[in-house]
Amino acid sequence: MLIKAAIIADANELERIYTLSFESNASYFPADMEDDEGDAEDEFSCESEISMPGKCVLGFWVANHLIGGAVISRAVHEANLLEKLFILPEEQGNGYGHRAWLEIEKMQPCKEGWKLRTPTSLINNVGFYVNKCGFSIISVEDLGNDGVGMFVFYKPTSSNL
Repeated sequence: MLIKAAIIADANELERIYTLSFESNASYFPADMEDDEGDAEDEFSCESEISMPGKCVLGFWVANHLIGGAVISRAVHEANLLEKLFILPEEQGNGYGHRAWLEIEKMQPCKEGWKLRTPTSLINNVGFYVNKCGFSIISVEDLGNDGVGMFVFYKPTSSNL
């Protein structure tokens, strides 16, 4: 697998992959889920993310085929934020997400560690980030009346352990 910085020409395909990945998890959300005003998921634009200072958008390539990506907010005096990590649904379960995460940690070192958020209803994400990637859940935020909130994860760098 090759991981490299995404370019504008990759934006449409990365958005398509992200949408497919997100939609493949739709069954894990309650039918009566509350819709947050100004939900960032509805406003995601890979093209604008690629152009933003302080952001890093990566593409994951296997045999010259784009299969996933990640969006990272880099911080100077805080933990980096893994905003999104997504893989084509048909490629999930093949170890690409874990390999990508290990490479991201090497490519984007941050002495303050890493944070991320994922919906409480996505138990597979919890297992992946805790059991495979070494994160810990540090809090739950935005718990709505529908029972869905956001787990906040943190992973220190090896020097912070």
